[in-house]
Amino acid sequence: MFGYYVYRATDQYGPYTRLNSTPITVTQYTDLAVLPGQTYLYWVTGVDSNTLESPFSNSVTVVVPTP
Repeated sequence: MFGYYVYRATDQYGPYTRLNSTPITVTQYTDLAVLPGQTYLYWVTGVDSNTLESPFSNSVTVVVPTP
């Protein structure tokens, strides 16, 4: 495994937006482009050195708090 791509959507069925243009190799990711009160779903894919991607992971749902 070379790294990971992170994807986000506001619905389980998409559309999906890939958030990083190159694979990341750390186990944390901070999404700074979210809106207060919005619910987002996130997925990751594993990427090898030839940029072949695995299927999507299970989703994680995040609700951004309203200040």
